[in-house]
Amino acid sequence: MAKKIEIVEGLESVNVDNVNVNEVKNQNPNFSDKKWLEENEPIFGDGTTSAKYDAEREPKVQEGLKIIREMLGEKINPLVLLLGKHWENKVARSEIKKMIDAEAESKSMPADHYLQVELRKNVDDLAKIQNSVDRLRYAITYFKPRAGLSNKVIMKQVTINGELYNVPMAQLADIKAKYPDPADKAKMVAEVIAISTKIEIDTL
Repeated sequence: MAKKIEIVEGLESVNVDNVNVNEVKNQNPNFSDKKWLEENEPIFGDGTTSAKYDAEREPKVQEGLKIIREMLGEKINPLVLLLGKHWENKVARSEIKKMIDAEAESKSMPADHYLQVELRKNVDDLAKIQNSVDRLRYAITYFKPRAGLSNKVIMKQVTINGELYNVPMAQLADIKAKYPDPADKAKMVAEVIAISTKIEIDTL
């Protein structure tokens, strides 16, 4: 039978046997420190994990939150992202809510109005683009070849030191971008030759 323990008064119990325990790298988490919450990954399985924690779903959620942060930056309140990031840790969740309430007070706004109206605007804007994302995914899938994707490598013939080579175009472009300085031409040539196939030309 799964063991249940009460961690924090007023919060739900944790079904310990169903928690996928992540390695706790920081043995002294400071959930009341915003900087610590930003710099550290969520902690699960230490007795503070929500009973609704889903080990398969969580990595996808975390990846999505990072993408949102990279795309929107300061356009979305960082506390909203922290709330999503650490949501399945009940202690961290509670501490972040306190931070949001404190921020509301600093703006002379009621805490409930600040969270449910002002900060919700960010999330509602994200929800609006879901149909657009679905359309883009469908549009790309619509043109997917029935016979499967081509794995053909596009080659280009290049003359190096008087010799002719077949070079993968994509890799050639990457190497050229890697060595923009003419002084590094020798290094660039060496890398190109390493990924190329020399073409033997018969002389009649």
